[in-house]
Amino acid sequence: MATIIPNRPLLAILAILAADLLLTLNDALVARAQSDVGLWTVFWLRGLIAVPVAVLITLAARARFMPDQVGIVMVRTALLLVSWVCLYSALAVMPVANAVATLYTIPLMIALITAGLDRTRPSRLVLGAVGLGFVGVLLIVQPGQAAMSPAYVLPLIAAFSYSCAMILTGRRLGSENPLTVGLWLNYGFVGLGVFAMLLAGDSPVQTVWQAVEGRQWSYLGMGICVGIATIWVAYAYQNGAATVIATFDYAYLIFAIFWGYLFFGQFPNALALLGMGAITLAGVIVMRAPMAVSGPRTTV
Repeated sequence: MATIIPNRPLLAILAILAADLLLTLNDALVARAQSDVGLWTVFWLRGLIAVPVAVLITLAARARFMPDQVGIVMVRTALLLVSWVCLYSALAVMPVANAVATLYTIPLMIALITAGLDRTRPSRLVLGAVGLGFVGVLLIVQPGQAAMSPAYVLPLIAAFSYSCAMILTGRRLGSENPLTVGLWLNYGFVGLGVFAMLLAGDSPVQTVWQAVEGRQWSYLGMGICVGIATIWVAYAYQNGAATVIATFDYAYLIFAIFWGYLFFGQFPNALALLGMGAITLAGVIVMRAPMAVSGPRTTV
């Protein structure tokens, strides 16, 4: 007889809020660490903690270490690596909250990409929400300001790559165990970090020893944050309605502002706050609105 997993909506909401708190803390730690040692070293050292945590979770759940569709999982991993590299690179030149808020155009991009793949026309409400989200991005980036950098487009690239990965996950990896898929992502972080360090002539082993000697425990914090948050995100979406959890997931922006202020004294200006509100509203509209109003488009 199949085991019935009870639905715990309140605990699911608390889980996604706790996960967002840890993930935004990880973003802040990455932003601070990469200014000292570089992004690839951050990937490598954080992975030394995250991979064992992921392996232990996989063992405890008796999940498989090898996915059935290795190629598709590798493509997903590559897309997510592009996303995180772009996001973390953006954190070096723009406030944490602004970068994260721009990243949260993901629901809008998923809506547009899905409509293109399915050859359907998005509803007017969805198109309006996409337009509102674009205005929100402009309010955050504020083109023309003195501190404007081309790197401000990186969170948008990150959002697009992440959206493609999520669509691929939903359409091609529905039968894979999420723990196995997540484990391979952690492999990817470690592999990319080591490869880039060796390419630059750095020693991964020496880097570990330097981190231990310097008592740089922030890497331990990063690994633990990512390992625990991954569990809580999975729990949230297993035990709560996806639209409800995704709505509360926008608390990520609030936590990003908190950690950005605590670590770097950063606080978004009035226009950026207005932009974050616009992106949040647009995302909620897209998640709750009918995606299409017509059948497949016809070509002339």
